Amino acid sequence: ALENSNYGVRVAVSKLLGAVMATALMPKQATVMRQNVKRATFDEVLELMATGFLRGGRCVSFILRATVGSLLGEKAQIAAAKEICQAIGKQMKAVEAVVNDTSGENKSGAADIAASQHVMVCALQELGSLVQSLNATASPLIQEASIGLLETVTSVLLHPSMAARLAAAWCLRCVAVALPFQLTPFLDRCAERLNNLKTSPEAVSGYSFAMAALLGGVHQCPLGIPHAKGKMVVSIAEDLLRTAAQNSRLSLQRTQAGWLLLGALMTLGPSVVRYHLPKMLLLWRNVFPRSLKELEAEKARGDSFTWQVTLEGRAGALCGSFNALLRELVAEFTLTDNSANTTTSLLRSLCHYDDSVLLGSWLQETDHKSIEDQLQPNSASGSGALEHDPSSIYIRIPAGEAVPGPLPLGVSVIDASVALFGVVFPHVSFKHRLQMLDHFAECVKQAKGVRQQAVQLNIFTAVLSALKGLAENKSTLGPEEVRKSALTLVMGALDNPNPILRCAAGEALGRMAQVVGEATFIARMAQYSFDKLKSARDVVSRTGHSLALGCLHRYVGGIGSGQHLKTSVSILLALAQDGTSSEVQTWSLHSLALIVDSSGPMYRGYVEPTLSLVLTLLLTVPPSHTEVHQCLGRCLGAIITTVGPELQGNGATISTIRSSCLVGCAITQDHSDSLVQAAAISCLQQLHMFAPRHVNLSSLVPSLC
Repeated sequence: ALENSNYGVRVAVSKLLGAVMATALMPKQATVMRQNVKRATFDEVLELMATGFLRGGRCVSFILRATVGSLLGEKAQIAAAKEICQAIGKQMKAVEAVVNDTSGENKSGAADIAASQHVMVCALQELGSLVQSLNATASPLIQEASIGLLETVTSVLLHPSMAARLAAAWCLRCVAVALPFQLTPFLDRCAERLNNLKTSPEAVSGYSFAMAALLGGVHQCPLGIPHAKGKMVVSIAEDLLRTAAQNSRLSLQRTQAGWLLLGALMTLGPSVVRYHLPKMLLLWRNVFPRSLKELEAEKARGDSFTWQVTLEGRAGALCGSFNALLRELVAEFTLTDNSANTTTSLLRSLCHYDDSVLLGSWLQETDHKSIEDQLQPNSASGSGALEHDPSSIYIRIPAGEAVPGPLPLGVSVIDASVALFGVVFPHVSFKHRLQMLDHFAECVKQAKGVRQQAVQLNIFTAVLSALKGLAENKSTLGPEEVRKSALTLVMGALDNPNPILRCAAGEALGRMAQVVGEATFIARMAQYSFDKLKSARDVVSRTGHSLALGCLHRYVGGIGSGQHLKTSVSILLALAQDGTSSEVQTWSLHSLALIVDSSGPMYRGYVEPTLSLVLTLLLTVPPSHTEVHQCLGRCLGAIITTVGPELQGNGATISTIRSSCLVGCAITQDHSDSLVQAAAISCLQQLHMFAPRHVNLSSLVPSLC
């Protein structure tokens, strides 16, 4: 049932499995007596469930957060934190036994360490989240020697696995943010141990991770740290970089650690950094060749390890001073020198937020986001991990994320090149814009199969980034030949089988209309989609071109697209009645909602037929077609806004419209999907604003509680 299922099916099946397994653990007494049923043990149930896991790490973290982090009270959470501490300590003792085994008797040692790192990452991330949520009440975990949270977590900083060391560093940061009075002592302790254990690669790496993480958490602590700690960090970093070349066994770790600490120091802001800037500039300057002669000499020397150390130093220097410095941007995201079909993770974020209903990205709003992310196509979400970029240990994490999850290097480079392309494009000459757009079309044409999809995804993300940059800079796209090249590229993707590419093409078309801003150009784009929709019978063309109409109206507004309003509405109303394809209904209704929103009072003449269709579909479309009902809810809300204060009137027409809106709200409010219910509540709120006498608050308010 779970194979190729949608979100609703997965939730329903998981609830059923949960109920069945809970009954197996605690069967009703009458059933046990009558059938002599053997009660299952908790371990047996968990073993059975474990067979279904394909990707364990994120799943285990989700389970821990959903149970330990959400269902337990304060005392139980403290008890759970103690248990997690003990589990970490037990794992660490087993790892130490393998590491210290000089006799070679433990044949499975390497496998044990590899397995333990996943346990450590999940346990430490949950421990950090628990302590941060407990805040000041977590003090006993630190102060009671019998628990030994601090020593237990600190011991993992010496784990052979980089992932485990980073997770321990992150956990320490969470503790310091929850208990700010511990921040400076933690920093001093890590600095002391780093100085004392400079001959251990794991210690240099682990304690530098911890110091960097603690420095990254300073902005969350109101009292900050003493000013002198900046000098201490610079001194340690300088010493690590100076001594890196003295011992080849430690060169890589000391180089990485030194630059990581300097990068973390930058997060403390100009008031701290300005005092150390001369020294830092000198360190940055020394890591690069000072002349062409030095550069040529450098090319002729060194083995692979020497180059690894050199490049590590330069990467660290650049990470500390700039967020991205990339060359040959186009070659990066068109995969010219890359045989892998790596795709950017930015496309969904560059598509309009309102289009999430078309892409399934509305799942970001659910409690199961971290699990569902891993099932979404064309996204590197779910593959993020601290070890992909250690500098994320001190960088401020995006809102909504509990733990940093930097993406794999291949994806990060393409993401950065796409983002930088969007910044650069508005400042490029029209001649070069045309060359790039023509080159994009040729790249898509040359690639085949899966690779073509990857190249197109990256190119469209770059084009959207560029068009967004043009709009923000209030720049124009360019002369006719540039527009024609861009239009050819975009229109070709409106018929692409991949829904995210169709969505990106619609968004790009709207953005183009916005930056060109000429009535004839907009008319040409609209007419092309009209002609396609009148003749097309396939789902792909109908969905792509219906969205194109919605996006055109969204970005040029009712006045800019008023002459196309009648044709757009008549076509979309017809498509919305196509009961043979819920996908066509979803895309056409979504586009209709965009047009109603953007047209304002100009849509008043189309309210009655649109409202009639919305009510008909609410009653006839099966509730299992959730996306259709979500779009119907949005259409209803847009219609209410269009009619506005008129809804207070007592005329026959207005009374009918108002009654229809209330009926529509009642139907959507009764839907099982929470997002459809939310749309109903939003509609009722608007109705209450425009016609308060006609909304029954006594039934609405309880549903909000």
